[in-house]
Amino acid sequence: MAKWRKEYYEHDDLEYSNLIRKDELTVDDLEKLLSWKSYRFRKTMRNKLENKTKEINDLRKKRPQEPILDDFVRKFYPDYPDGAPIFGTFIKHILNPDEFPVYDQFVHKAYHRLSGTQIEKDCLMDCYEKYRSFFKEQKAKLGCTDKQLDETLWAYGRYG
Repeated sequence: MAKWRKEYYEHDDLEYSNLIRKDELTVDDLEKLLSWKSYRFRKTMRNKLENKTKEINDLRKKRPQEPILDDFVRKFYPDYPDGAPIFGTFIKHILNPDEFPVYDQFVHKAYHRLSGTQIEKDCLMDCYEKYRSFFKEQKAKLGCTDKQLDETLWAYGRYG
């Protein structure tokens, strides 16, 4: 783990870590979180976020599970999960970070390498559910934080 974690490129990670654990998020906080994930998301989401901040904060307090979160994500992307699966999983992460780890192309690759499974075309959402279980198992096995494991898997998926 230490080898690959060193390869992680930190970009505003302290700000991300502080924001993701806040009790109440502002529109600016949400914009910063989306910028941390991808500048492209932030640019397209500002107007939608302004109208949803209260609902986002209410959901964060409840730490909801799948069906409620899927319905909420569809307010941003009506064709979710078929369209914008990475963005949708990140919105879920914002709403319930303990239950929904960050997911992107690099942790997707790392998961498949480490689990010995083949990457299938268009498997992102099915793979995400398996990845969530894998992530929890690895976190318990390694005794690390979500952030440490995410950084390690990201670096391994990108450079490994």
